[in-house]
Amino acid sequence: MVEAIAIIPITCSQLMGMQYLVPTKLTKIYTKVIVIGAIINFVINIPLIFLWNAVGTAVATVFSEFFIAIFEFYYVFKKIKPSRAFEGILKLIVASLIMFVIVKVLAMLLPTNVITAFMEVLIGMVCYIAMLYFFKFQMLNSIVTSVIRKFRP
Repeated sequence: MVEAIAIIPITCSQLMGMQYLVPTKLTKIYTKVIVIGAIINFVINIPLIFLWNAVGTAVATVFSEFFIAIFEFYYVFKKIKPSRAFEGILKLIVASLIMFVIVKVLAMLLPTNVITAFMEVLIGMVCYIAMLYFFKFQMLNSIVTSVIRKFRP
């Protein structure tokens, strides 16, 4: 359960690193932050393993992942405004919450099996995309265009 917290900083660091730092040729910064994060993880792991065993490892991982995410945010926000980076995030959150509620209700009403799990995923995807279309999420248009281009001969 402790390590589940790491999902948040890992997602943020992947977003900042792979979606901004690497494509803008700031790979050196990306690599430096990852290496420092690994060193921090190693150093913190030593005492925490003796104190809390596996929980200590999980705590060290969460701490180092937050370090990585914070420093990647720092470098990215030196280049772009934070308001620009989070543009449209409210639409994504609302669309996600609506999709979650619909899928959760389906999960409670339908029996648990492979077919209903597949249906829930499919309905969740359609619901999420429909919500983004309804909210006029700007990036949706470019994503759809990109996907269509890949399938055209």
